[in-house]
Amino acid sequence: MTEEQALAGNYGILAKQEKMAGNLKSLTGEPKRKKASWFRTILWILSMMLLTNVAMAILFYVLYHFKIIH
Repeated sequence: MTEEQALAGNYGILAKQEKMAGNLKSLTGEPKRKKASWFRTILWILSMMLLTNVAMAILFYVLYHFKIIH
C-alpha cells in the first residue's frame, strides 16, 4: 500500500467518525446546538437596537438634566 492510499484510507475513517460523533450527544448530555435561524438573528439584531436606544436615551437624559448639553 502506498502512502497516498494509506492517507486516503485514514481520511475516510476520520470522516465516518466525525459523522457518527455529530449524531451523538456531548459528554454533558446536552444535544448539539442548532444553527440560528434568520428569524432569531433578526430578532437579536432588533433587540440590540432597542437596548442601544434605551441606553442612549438614558445618557441623553442625564447629560441634559445636568445641563452638560443644551
